[in-house]
Amino acid sequence: MVADDTYYLTPHEAALAVVATAMKKARLQVGTLILNSLVGGILFSAGSIMAVAVHAENPKLMQDNPGIADSISGFLFGIGLFFVVIMGADLYNSNILFFSVGILRRAVSVYDLVVSWFVSLLGNLAGSLFVSYLFCHVSKVTSSELWKTGSRSLAESKASFSFMETFLKGIAGNFFVCLAIYLQLMAKPIHVRLILIVLPVFTFVSCGFTHVIADMTISFIGMLNGADVSVPEYIWKLLIPAAVGNAIGGSTFGLVIPFYLHLVVVESDRKKLSLPEYDARDEQPELNTDSRVVRVSPLEEKEEEMENEEAEESESKPETDDVDGSGGDSYGISTSLFPHRSVNSDESSLREYTPSYSGIPASRIASMKSITSRRSSLSVRSHNVRSPPGVFPVRGMREPLRRERTIENPYFDTHEGLLHESHEHKRKVAKKPSWQGSLSPIDTKKSSSAYSVLEDKPGAKLEKAITKLVESSHKTKTVGRLPRTTQETFPHNRPGLTPLYTATVAEIPRRHKINKHEKLFKRTTTDTSSIERSLRRAEITHNAAIAANSVAGVADFDSLDFTGPHLRLDPEQGSINDQVSMKANSVSIGILQNDSNKSQDSIQRTT
Repeated sequence: MVADDTYYLTPHEAALAVVATAMKKARLQVGTLILNSLVGGILFSAGSIMAVAVHAENPKLMQDNPGIADSISGFLFGIGLFFVVIMGADLYNSNILFFSVGILRRAVSVYDLVVSWFVSLLGNLAGSLFVSYLFCHVSKVTSSELWKTGSRSLAESKASFSFMETFLKGIAGNFFVCLAIYLQLMAKPIHVRLILIVLPVFTFVSCGFTHVIADMTISFIGMLNGADVSVPEYIWKLLIPAAVGNAIGGSTFGLVIPFYLHLVVVESDRKKLSLPEYDARDEQPELNTDSRVVRVSPLEEKEEEMENEEAEESESKPETDDVDGSGGDSYGISTSLFPHRSVNSDESSLREYTPSYSGIPASRIASMKSITSRRSSLSVRSHNVRSPPGVFPVRGMREPLRRERTIENPYFDTHEGLLHESHEHKRKVAKKPSWQGSLSPIDTKKSSSAYSVLEDKPGAKLEKAITKLVESSHKTKTVGRLPRTTQETFPHNRPGLTPLYTATVAEIPRRHKINKHEKLFKRTTTDTSSIERSLRRAEITHNAAIAANSVAGVADFDSLDFTGPHLRLDPEQGSINDQVSMKANSVSIGILQNDSNKSQDSIQRTT
């Protein structure tokens, strides 16, 4: 398995694909996530129903050799997981892997994780219950004596374990399930992905470990057939310990293998050895599919840019078909037919491959060229657009923003990225692409209210809702406040917010050096004791002086220590905050004037 293979990914690329998939799943709207989770529970229940069939319809096998039945069930559970992965449905156990690595890579937020885990677990539960009741119980598929006996014994045996035993089995079970999800990311052929999914699932089922979604349909069928397991007993002995254990097992797998071994270790070693850097790009940015991240060399990006420029120029010229295939477009055809193969910088400097089209009909070549010209014209437009914020860098689009570059590569130079973005913005303003045109006022309104990944994803909405709830519970004023959520400060390409002022009173004069000559003479001393005495005489606390002096008035003074036994509210002079603010400002002005006079005296003495 090499880096430039068309059909397989390296472990490092697979780990980046986990991060990219987490970023895609984070922007799923709640309605889509609920439907995906319902479909995931329905599809995975197919493996559970087949496992119950193996145990129920082979009573003699269960008496003589139950291990064979468990091994066959492991293969059948793998088929159910394969259905879920290929259809792009959401499964609670696989979302544990994606979002745990995404959190560690700082690609998604904790709110995204909470939304995905909670909704997917409930959706899988509802989908499994729907299939178990409607298609198994009501249709009487599981109503025969063999099915009743086998399903009851399966449900009662799973509920016979204690909370801690099920919890430990859940840790081991989801470790192998996440291994199956991670391995299938490395392969692109569907039949190879089936094999890579079945092997780890076969392992954990044969060992007797627990999978919370797999046990749902098995338990529901047995409970509907009269198993001695109540609903509270199922929730306490199976649902809660298995769900928590699966979360710990999957997060541990994501922390140790994809994140640390295949991201941190690989990238730190590459940095120490100064190995060639590659830009990672997502080949499948669409929703409801697992990402496929490939590494693109800078040389290949330059060649793609040159090809796009040539295709743009050729669009303005009349098209002429080169029947013999020896024209200048042959290289463009070869590269467009194999877009996933990256060019090694060393090999490309030694030789250049020129394909021959001997034996191919002229009509076939003409059709290939027409398809290539259409693809190139589309790639020109996509290549001129930057990868959007909140999305893993997309193949075929220009460089992403600074935050996405740091997600792709934590050792990305942010200062260099800022300079590059500023120069690029100036170049865009100076010369716009011809196909973009100018924005009218109506288009400007549309662009301002357009979809934003970082603001419109469910995790961002949940964060804002929780923040507003906390603020309303504390009865704080939200008008004119600074942004308090991480989503409000996205994207990270803006300058950082002003840091909080938590200095002592002695630092107040140093913050307000209004005299420009004071910077030249750093030996100016300040009598801090006189300042403190002035503050005490004016009945001003330290925090009040700092607030008035640093920000020249704060919208919310409730969190500051302004109250004291010596302060009395005068209704004629306004509220207590207004009184304190006026006193603090007056003392602050006096301090600044005193400090300015001292600095001028020191300058005169020095001259």
